[in-house]
Amino acid sequence: MGRHVGVLDQKEVGTDERDWLLPGVLLALFLSILIAAVFVWSIEKVRRLDAEERARRLAETVAHEFGERLDRSLSASYALATLIRQGRGEIENFETLAREMIGVYGGITALQLAPDGVITQVVPLAGNESVIGFSPLRDPRQGGETRRVIETRKPGLTGPFELRQGGIGVVGRHPVYLTDALGADRFWGLTQVLIRIDDLLAVAKLQTLAGSGYAYEMWRVHPDDGRRHVFASSGTLPAVRPIDIRIPVPNGEWTLSVAPLSGWHGGKELAGDLLGALIFVALVTLVSFVLLRQPRLLRAEVRRRTRELQASEAQYRALFNDNPVPMLVYEPDSRRMLDANNAFVASYGFTRHELTQMSVADLHPPDERARLLGYFSSALAPGFRQAGEWHHQRKNGEIIDVEINSLDIIFAGRPARLALAFDMTDRKRAERALQMHNSWLKSVLEHFPGGISVTDAQTRIVGWNEQCCKLLDFPREMLAGEPLPMIDFIRFNATRGEYGDVDVDAYVAEAAKQIDLRAPHHFERTRPDGTVLEVRGTPLPDGGFVTSYTDITERKRDEARLRAANQRYEELNAALESKVAERTLRLEAEVEERRLVEMAVRQSAEWLREIIDTMPSGILLWDREQRLVAWNEALKRLYPASAELLRVGISRAELRAAMMARGDAPVGDEAAADWEKSGQWDRVLPDGRVISIERMATSEGGRLVLQSDVTALRRTAEVLARNERMASLGNLVAGIAHEINTPIGNALMVASALGGRIAEFDEVLAGGSLRRSVLDGFISTVRESEDLLVRNLQRAANLIQNFKQVAVDQTSDRRRVFDLATVLEEVRMTLVPRFKHSPFVLDLDAEVGVSLDSFPGALGQVATNLVENALVHAFEGRAQGRITMSARRIGDRAEIVCADDGNGVPPEVRPRIFDPFFTTKLGKGGSGLGLSIVLNLVRDLLGGDMRVESETGQGTRFIIEIPLQAPLARAGSAASQ
Repeated sequence: MGRHVGVLDQKEVGTDERDWLLPGVLLALFLSILIAAVFVWSIEKVRRLDAEERARRLAETVAHEFGERLDRSLSASYALATLIRQGRGEIENFETLAREMIGVYGGITALQLAPDGVITQVVPLAGNESVIGFSPLRDPRQGGETRRVIETRKPGLTGPFELRQGGIGVVGRHPVYLTDALGADRFWGLTQVLIRIDDLLAVAKLQTLAGSGYAYEMWRVHPDDGRRHVFASSGTLPAVRPIDIRIPVPNGEWTLSVAPLSGWHGGKELAGDLLGALIFVALVTLVSFVLLRQPRLLRAEVRRRTRELQASEAQYRALFNDNPVPMLVYEPDSRRMLDANNAFVASYGFTRHELTQMSVADLHPPDERARLLGYFSSALAPGFRQAGEWHHQRKNGEIIDVEINSLDIIFAGRPARLALAFDMTDRKRAERALQMHNSWLKSVLEHFPGGISVTDAQTRIVGWNEQCCKLLDFPREMLAGEPLPMIDFIRFNATRGEYGDVDVDAYVAEAAKQIDLRAPHHFERTRPDGTVLEVRGTPLPDGGFVTSYTDITERKRDEARLRAANQRYEELNAALESKVAERTLRLEAEVEERRLVEMAVRQSAEWLREIIDTMPSGILLWDREQRLVAWNEALKRLYPASAELLRVGISRAELRAAMMARGDAPVGDEAAADWEKSGQWDRVLPDGRVISIERMATSEGGRLVLQSDVTALRRTAEVLARNERMASLGNLVAGIAHEINTPIGNALMVASALGGRIAEFDEVLAGGSLRRSVLDGFISTVRESEDLLVRNLQRAANLIQNFKQVAVDQTSDRRRVFDLATVLEEVRMTLVPRFKHSPFVLDLDAEVGVSLDSFPGALGQVATNLVENALVHAFEGRAQGRITMSARRIGDRAEIVCADDGNGVPPEVRPRIFDPFFTTKLGKGGSGLGLSIVLNLVRDLLGGDMRVESETGQGTRFIIEIPLQAPLARAGSAASQ
C-alpha cells in the first residue's frame, strides 16, 4: 500500500532552534498592560466629559428657570416706579393695585413703597408690620447696597439676608426720581419687591438636582467684603471640580455650583473597566504562552509520531492485504486506481495490474456514470464518510450491489482515497423478497372481509386491520399507542356493558384464565347494538394468537327470516294483493312529497343567491387549491374592468395578475400573495379607492374574502382628525394670547409713560430753558424705560418662540432629535393659560437629559389631548383637582404617564374609550376623537403602545411607552384577495 497514512519526513527535526517562549510572553504581558491602561484612561476621560456635560445641561436648565422666575418677580418694581412717576409721587389705591400685581406676576412675598428711603406702605401688611418705618439706608447690612442703587439710578437686588419679619429673602429696589418745577431731578424714594428665598427656590425646582444625584450650592460674592456668601445648598459639595453656572441679577450675579454626590468617576464603572483590563491582559498573556509553546510541543510530537508510524507501516500493510472486506485506493482528482487488497482482487476477478490501468468509473455500469460524476463534483465532508449504495460490475460482467465507505489518506506521499466495498447483493435480494411478502400480507389483511387481530407471546395486540376497528368499536388511541394486553380490551368491554350485566372483576378474572390456556376457540357473540360476531382464535408457534371476527348479523337475520318465512308464507300470499296496493299508494305520496321538497330547496337557493348578490360587499370564495368557487354581483360592481375575468376554476394567481394589469389591484403587493394571512386590513387601488379586505378560513381549507369600498369613510375620518388637531392648536393660540397680554401690557404702559416724558422734554426744549439736569433726568428715564421694554418684550418673545415650536411640531410630522423634558415643558407652558383661572393644577415631572429621535409634533399632540381629555371628563362635580404628567427613561424606551385624581372611568365605559366618535360628553365639549387620535399616533407613528388604569373615584392613569428612536413610517396596509 506504499507509505501509510500520516507518515512524515523521516528527517529529525533539529533541536537547536532558539526558544522564544519566555521573552515572547513577557513582551505580550507588557504590551497588553500598556494597551489596557490606554483603553481604560480613554474610557474614563470620555465618561467624565459626558457626566460633566449632562450636569451642565441640567444646571443650565434649572438656572435659566431660576433667573426667569426672579426676573418676572422683580418686574413689579419697574411697574410701580412708572406709576409713581405718572402720579407725580402718588399711587391711588396702592393696596388694591399691589394685590393684583402680586397675583399677576407670581412669586412675590410683598410689595413696598419707601419714600425718602423709609418704608411706609406694605402689601400684604399681615406678617410684615415690623418693617413699617424701617429705613434700609441706615441699616448696616443693607445700607451699602441700597446707597449704590440710589447712586447709580439703576434697579438693584439686595441680599439674600435675614429679614426683620423672619426668614431669609432678597429685596429688589428701584430708585425713583421726579422732576420738579425747575426741571431738576429729585430723589423721591424706592419701590421694593420682597421675595423669600424659600419660595423662590421651591418654584425653581432645585430639588430636581438632588433627585438626580447632584449636590448644589447657590452663592454670590458679597459686594461689601468680597467674600463668598452661600445662601442655599443641598449640603457640602463633594471634593470634585463643580460646574458653575452664572445667573445674571440686577447689579450683580449669582452662581449655581453643581457636582455629583458620587464624583465624576463612577466606582462601579471604573471597577468594571479595571476588571475587563485584567481579563484582557490575562487572556493575551495566556494566548501568547500557548502559541509560543505550541512549536516546542509540535516538534516533540512530530518526532514521536514519526517513529511510531515507521514501526507500524508493515503492520498496516498486512492489515490492508488480509482484510476480508474488499478495499481499493484511488486518486481523487483523476479517479485512477492505485492499489487493491486481496479480497477485492478475489471478488472482482481483476489482477492488480489490470486495476492500476482502470479508473473508478470502469467499475460502475454505464447508467450510473452521471450519478458518479455528480458525487465527485460535490464537496465531500472530511474524515470517514458513507458514500451510499452503488452498483459494481465484476470482470465477468456480473452486476453486484455494494455499500461504499471512504476515507482520505496519504498514499506514496500524495493525497489518495481509501474505499471499502461491502457486497450487499444477497441482503438486497432478501430485503426485496421480504418487502414483497409484507406487501402481500398487508394487502390480504386490508382486503379481508372480516376483522383480524394478532397478539404476541405476552398477549399484547400488535396487529389489526381497519375492519377489526369498525366491528369491535374500540377507541382509536387504544390501538394506535403502545401495544396493550388483550385483558385490557376485555375489561374495557365489560365496563361499557358489552357482555351484559356482569361483575366486571369476576368476568375479567375468568377471561384471563381462558387466555392463559392458549387453546383454539370458536364462538359467536352478540353486541349490545344487535351485531352478531363469529370469533375464531388460532395459536401461533411463537406463543401468539391470530383472531378473526366475522359479522354474521345478516346471515343470522336471514336464517331467522327464512324460518319465519316458511311460517308466514301462507299468510303473506293471502295479504300480498292488499300490500301491493297499499305500497303503490305510499310510493305515489312519497314521490309527491319529494317533488314539493325539491321545489322548496330550489326556491331557498334562489333567495340565498339573491341576498348574496344584493349585499353591498363583494364576496370571493376560494377552495383549498386556491381556485375560484363563487362570487357575487357586488364584486363585479366593485371591479367593473375585471368582471369578465371571473369564472369558476380560475386560479388565484392568474386572477390577481390579470386584475393588476387592468388597474384593479396594486402592483408589487407582496403581502397579497400570503395565502395564510387572515383578518382585516385596507389596501389602496391605483385609482385612489380604499378597499377594506376581510379574509376568513373555511372549514374545507379554502378562504372566504369580503371586500368593501371604504374610501369615503377613511377620508371622513382623516378630515375629522385634522379638524381635531386644528381645534387643539386653536386652544393653544387662545391660551398663549392671554399669557402674552401681561408683558405686552407692561411694555405698552412703559411706552405710554415714555411718550409723556418725551412730550415734557419737548416743552422744555421749545421754551429754551433746557438744563443739564433735565437732560440727564430725561436720559435716565429713557434708559429705565428701555430696560423695562426689553425685559417684557423678551419674555413675550420667549412665549411666542415656545408657541411657535409647539405649533410647528403639532401641524407637521417633521422628525428630529429633541429632549423629552424640553418638549413637554413647551407643551406645559402652552397649556398654563387653561389652568390660570380654574381650580385645577397641572404638574410636570420629567427626567432631564432623555434624548429622542422621533416626532415631537405627535408627542405634543398626545400630551395636549390627554390633558384636555382630563379637563373635560375627570373633574365633573369637583371643586379642585390635579393633573400630573411625568416622564422617565426605561432602558431603550421612554415612559410617559398622564394621571389625574378625578372621578375615574366607569367599568362599562373603559373598554370603549379609544373607539372613534365614542364620547360621554357629546354636545358638551367632547368629539369622541381625542383618545382615538392619541392611540393611533402612539402606535402608528411613534412606534409604541398605550394602556389605561382607572378605578371609579380614584382617578385615571394613561401609561405610554415609546422607543427612544421611532421606527420608520409604516407603509400602507398590504392588500390581498
